[in-house]
Amino acid sequence: EYKNRTEKMKKYITNDEYEKLMKVYNALPKRETILHGDFHAKNIMLVDEELMFIDMGDVGYGHPLLDLGGSYLALVNIGKLNPDIVEHYTGMNYDLCLRLWDAMLKEYFGTVDIEICKKVIRTFGEAKYALTPAFYTKATDEMAMNLLGRIRKTGILADDYDISFTLENIKTIFGNEE
Repeated sequence: EYKNRTEKMKKYITNDEYEKLMKVYNALPKRETILHGDFHAKNIMLVDEELMFIDMGDVGYGHPLLDLGGSYLALVNIGKLNPDIVEHYTGMNYDLCLRLWDAMLKEYFGTVDIEICKKVIRTFGEAKYALTPAFYTKATDEMAMNLLGRIRKTGILADDYDISFTLENIKTIFGNEE
């Protein structure tokens, strides 16, 4: 689905940007892990002492880096732009979101170097962010171009955003999957 959405973005992005995004998605080993699709703190409720996921409209199968990248967007990236937005969106202040992010990664990855994980996950979050106009059908061409303008300055579509670290380290954090 992410590759299909990258195809839909062709009208907004250059061939080099398209190739960069496709390299990121093609680097993912095939996995059939169930994914929420919009995994962040506001889509989890506590019901009778049990955590329950809600907003299951984007559930599918794929590699966990896709959900982790989405969580990076919700908990980390948006807060870099404006901490008030992340607080409104998640109900938690930005510092708490960063602590939650670190705790979640430490629990999920165990002994793997968390800083490597963060860099790899950031690339998948940035790649998903670049596809926002393809995710949200209400996005206008003007909105898409404004978003992509920001991403071209500081995100994955910036000339100096190097994806090679991610491509080299996916196996470091997930092992030799095929």
